[in-house]
Amino acid sequence: MFSLVVIAVLCTSCLAAPYDFSSFSLPVGGSSGDAFYTQGDGRISGIRVWENPNSYITGRSLQYTYLLSFCSLQVRYGTTWSPTIGREVGTAQELLLQGHEAITQVSGKHSASYILQLYFVTSHGRILVAGQPTWYSFNMFPQYRGAVLKTLHGRVNSAGITSLGAQWGMFYFSNSRKRWNSCSSSWVFQTR
Repeated sequence: MFSLVVIAVLCTSCLAAPYDFSSFSLPVGGSSGDAFYTQGDGRISGIRVWENPNSYITGRSLQYTYLLSFCSLQVRYGTTWSPTIGREVGTAQELLLQGHEAITQVSGKHSASYILQLYFVTSHGRILVAGQPTWYSFNMFPQYRGAVLKTLHGRVNSAGITSLGAQWGMFYFSNSRKRWNSCSSSWVFQTR
């Protein structure tokens, strides 16, 4: 009887959905503006950011003026670009991911009101940097080994992006159980 229970439990666990390995990086920055959430079909295949080094924003509560150089971003899923988050002002910088490359870290600088600088780091060691290296640092990365950036979320107003957070998870290619292992820069083939 005990062996039947063990077999039943093993069979049931085999039919269960695989663990999701999702994690979230909480938003950093301010709390003003409208909420945004990037999404699309497929994996993230590119990032585009606009920076405007001559745009000055006056802080209301602290009564000072600082340079806001990072204005907006856009994410490409598969071959389709998401709507632009923020204003398309200044110079656009773009990072198109190659083959099985993925974004494994988002870092930068923020004030109490805005995101001032962003670093997007890929599994191949490439980096896209935009903005000014001032104020407080932040680092966002997945909690689970092999997870990659899936979405960005936060808040935006007419001056720029006020807060930014991230969602991480595994990306499985269709018709395959192959996933990117970003920690060892290799592919992992899972067997059933």
